[in-house]
Amino acid sequence: MTAMTPVSLARVINRTRGTTVAERAHWARTFRTRLLGLMGRAELPAGEALIFAPCRGVHTHFMRFPIDLLFVEALGEGVGRVVKVRERMVPFRTDLASSDLLLELPAGTIARTGTAVADELDLLPLGDEDGR
Repeated sequence: MTAMTPVSLARVINRTRGTTVAERAHWARTFRTRLLGLMGRAELPAGEALIFAPCRGVHTHFMRFPIDLLFVEALGEGVGRVVKVRERMVPFRTDLASSDLLLELPAGTIARTGTAVADELDLLPLGDEDGR
């Protein structure tokens, strides 16, 4: 999963449940995007996500809203298995779990999609911000 083609966007599908977890998942690839994450944003719109690969822990310090988290183990190119879920992590919290990949999602996404530990996810490249 971490060896996906270098695109900016992906669609995340829960193949186990047949649901779409995120229509537009943005990769946090640079030091700046990984450091800032969702800080300073007023919200994370429905259908969007932020992807970190690898993940050595996550915090919600200085954030304005709760988020759902999916910690994922890489199984192969663009495929992973959920190893931990954390719903509605509120601002100013820390989770030191490590994983090959982390998805930060709008609060309520895990419940809406029924995503659970051991579910398999597909990350489908969408191109870059310009749709290429």
